[in-house]
Amino acid sequence: MMPTRTRAGERTPMRSALWRAIPLVLVLILALAGCNGPNRSDTQPSSASGFNVIVTASPNTIPANGGSSTIQVKVFDMNGQLVDGAPVNVTASPSPAGALAPASGTTNRGIFVTTLSFPAAVQGTALTVRPGTVIVTATVEDAVATTLITVF
Repeated sequence: MMPTRTRAGERTPMRSALWRAIPLVLVLILALAGCNGPNRSDTQPSSASGFNVIVTASPNTIPANGGSSTIQVKVFDMNGQLVDGAPVNVTASPSPAGALAPASGTTNRGIFVTTLSFPAAVQGTALTVRPGTVIVTATVEDAVATTLITVF
């Protein structure tokens, strides 16, 4: 019977694979700590007025033959506080007639909510909305934010 060969020498113990991974993990942690995340800013206003605007659509996909999406607009001041009573205007492009209701108003506790909806097609009539992308734009004074909705 032949003796099996070991990787470690007689006086040099073999290094653990765990110790080899530690420098890699430390580099990854430092790289991720420097990231602020997607589409986030600390205190940079999006306009000269100092307002930051965030617009979201839920859901962000709508069937063209009848569906709706809730559009939420949040307005923040330079300190990150929600702004009550800010005038908001929301548009959709391309926009079928009456798709946004209401299209403008003021924030309540920093939030304005509207609905983008497409009526269901009546049997035998053509669709008023074509599949594609709808760009929803929210404007508060000189601050602007957009989101995309996919129509299928």
